[in-house]
Amino acid sequence: DEVRFAVEMINEVGGKKSIGGEIRTKGNGFDDKGNGMPYLLPGLNFLYGLPGEREETHQYNIEFLRSLRKNGNLLRRINVRQLSPVRIKGEGRNRSFHAWKEQIRKEIDVPNLRDIIPENTVLRDVHIEIHDGGISFGRQIGTYPILVGIPYPIPIGEVRNVFITGHGPRSVTGVEYPFPINHASLRALSSIPGVGRKRAASIIRYRPFSDPGQLSSIIEDEQVARSIMKLSIFN
Repeated sequence: DEVRFAVEMINEVGGKKSIGGEIRTKGNGFDDKGNGMPYLLPGLNFLYGLPGEREETHQYNIEFLRSLRKNGNLLRRINVRQLSPVRIKGEGRNRSFHAWKEQIRKEIDVPNLRDIIPENTVLRDVHIEIHDGGISFGRQIGTYPILVGIPYPIPIGEVRNVFITGHGPRSVTGVEYPFPINHASLRALSSIPGVGRKRAASIIRYRPFSDPGQLSSIIEDEQVARSIMKLSIFN
């Protein structure tokens, strides 16, 4: 009950969402520039292997998380740890731990992250930190910043706004925003949802575009064309 009270209090005060740079609240009409994230969200830590743990322990935990979600609460981070007893006597390693952790990741983490950062959100000022397998990874400045993957190379050290296109259990994927349609590589163009390599090659063939109408004329799918125009810059 104490944890629930804390989670609900922090959500009430800090859960105002800044989507696409605009803060949208449920009631008070407050509006301000934002970075794409809620102001402040709670994090939870679950420790397995403590003295007195039973098989029912995980069921209590997952039901508690379900009830928080059902009541509209957002959680910035859920850490699921397993105890290694040193100074206390406990059950320690439980063979069910990895299955329990995976259930929390799939059932709670992914939909929770989609609610915090829906697709089409713009996360502002993402600092590019590393490259791995052709993917650029970056984070915003902050406590426990979300990991953002951009599926094409961007120089390390640069700062980008990122238009979110997908979600993992602990990270999000997106493309830079505004998207440089007239200069982007084939790989970057292909990473836009609905584009793929064939349409990306057509875009490269017919560019530069001076206005959205020119782009729309070569994309057969009107919905895909609108998506590209929504996030692109044409000069």
